[in-house]
Amino acid sequence: VALASCKKEKTNPILGNWKLIKVFDGYFNGGNFQWNNVPDESSKTLIFSENGEYRQKESYNRAYKQCIGTYSLKPDNTLEVNSNCNLGTEKMKISEISSTLLIIDRQVREGVIRFKYIPTK
Repeated sequence: VALASCKKEKTNPILGNWKLIKVFDGYFNGGNFQWNNVPDESSKTLIFSENGEYRQKESYNRAYKQCIGTYSLKPDNTLEVNSNCNLGTEKMKISEISSTLLIIDRQVREGVIRFKYIPTK
């Protein structure tokens, strides 16, 4: 008798906690067109739950803010977020996602700002 066991992969790779580590500004704020590290005192964590709940925790110069709401991930990798921190639906594009990396692109007037996240606890 042979028995095999497999670790079940998450069906939705966005699930879990993600910590912002780098930002690519492009044209924004004069733009330097490179990935810039995000200092710990300006950290941001995104939490995506299986039930569609979304949380965003951020600190900027040690001032803390938390957003709570819902999210949906569309087949074209558009991420839609509704939270108490925005008046309407915030739409972003996931350009890369794996178990070790999440890159979210946000369209702004000057172009696209890219946010690089890694999994965290």
